[in-house]
Amino acid sequence: MKIGIFVCAIFLFFVAPLSRADSLYVGPIFGGTSYTDATGQMGRQSQTSYGLENFVIHDHWSVGLSYIYFAPGEDGTDSINVDQSDHWLSVQGRYRFWNEDFSPYVSVGAGGIYQFVSTTVMNYTERTNGLFFINDFGIGLMGRISGQFGANVSAKYYQFSNVNGFDYYISIGFFPDL
Repeated sequence: MKIGIFVCAIFLFFVAPLSRADSLYVGPIFGGTSYTDATGQMGRQSQTSYGLENFVIHDHWSVGLSYIYFAPGEDGTDSINVDQSDHWLSVQGRYRFWNEDFSPYVSVGAGGIYQFVSTTVMNYTERTNGLFFINDFGIGLMGRISGQFGANVSAKYYQFSNVNGFDYYISIGFFPDL
């Protein structure tokens, strides 16, 4: 999570002042994700996800950076256990249909996901991790609620390695003055 916050802060510091943005959006992410492998054999039911997103908005277009963390609860017993965590960092592009306070949008994104899996069987633990390319596309609704406060509701389909899934979240954030 610290890496995601650091990257988002760097993005805000360097990109936002240099852009010809109409506005900037920054907010925490709260939601869920679920996925299956390509064969449909292994899957995870909905699990909590959270993170941070920021977007530079200009007219109908916006570009941003998002960090999402999700981890299923530990599966198994004391003698057989699987623990997994996923860190997803992505560059997102959006096209807003209306240039109004609230607008539906379509999005496309790409980035990296770092996955860590620890498996314990009878006091023997094996740890594996990997960095994978991830791509996604989705729909959402984003806009101002009042003054500088805003909201974003999003649903995305994503793919990485041999995994396909859905991510859905809500973000209550703010539009700081540029």
